[in-house]
Amino acid sequence: MATTTRRKDRTMPQAAAAPGPSLAEAQRVIADARIEEAKRLERERGDLMEAVSNNRTQLRQMDKANELTEAQGAWLDTFYPEKEKGERRTKEEIEATRKARESARKDGATES
Repeated sequence: MATTTRRKDRTMPQAAAAPGPSLAEAQRVIADARIEEAKRLERERGDLMEAVSNNRTQLRQMDKANELTEAQGAWLDTFYPEKEKGERRTKEEIEATRKARESARKDGATES
């Protein structure tokens, strides 16, 4: 009778894992990307805030030159309220501005 040898370990040999970035390296790369995104967004935010300020200034100049209708002037006073330094606005005025700006964000445009 012939004897056969049986392999006691029936698992297949595993191929060596392909070398790849370590978890720490992957986290560093992700963090670097998030930091660059934050810088880019902050630059865009600064540009946008400058555009908003310029737009507000131009509208105020048009208002002072009586180039706006009564309705446009009223909208301007609500959306971009003008006040003296240290002057406090009422809760109603603050709420009206908040609602006008929220509406502008939702609609993408404001009614004049």
